[in-house]
Amino acid sequence: MHLVNRVIMVIVITAIIITMVSYFQCIILLRQASHNLSLDELQNNTTYWNEMDDQLLKDKLIESSSKTADLHIYIENEFDCNDMSLDLWNMLYKEGIVSIIVIGDLDREKESFIQCNHSWIVVINSPPGSSYISLYAIEPTNDRIYTYGPPRNAQYFEGFFYASPSALRADLGDRW
Repeated sequence: MHLVNRVIMVIVITAIIITMVSYFQCIILLRQASHNLSLDELQNNTTYWNEMDDQLLKDKLIESSSKTADLHIYIENEFDCNDMSLDLWNMLYKEGIVSIIVIGDLDREKESFIQCNHSWIVVINSPPGSSYISLYAIEPTNDRIYTYGPPRNAQYFEGFFYASPSALRADLGDRW
């Protein structure tokens, strides 16, 4: 009888642990982005735009991107794309260039927040006197710069957009 009680207790404790683990997994999976902006919001709000000559901006982006690649070594789960993106965001900020941090999955279209596995930078520019805007994406892990033009490079202009590191951290929480 004593053995039966122990077996029942082990089964009950195991069931409680499984239930708790499932609960916490659901909380993590249900976590949603709430501090992000849409690409439409960014394109329609000049707060997020730069107003520079396109070539001058490209040159500054190339210079900052190259510095990031030269200064850092990509170490998965230690110093990777999100760290490099924030460093690049800060370098651009110091140069007076407005940039946006993006998280997403370059292998998926319309990825969910939980599917995001990569980070990069987007810069919007409206050259003085022009009636158009240019969009650039900077891949911080290899210092490549992509221009907007679907379907080419479209994945770099899809995802979850953040105006600041604090907004990104607020949504990522423990996933950082």
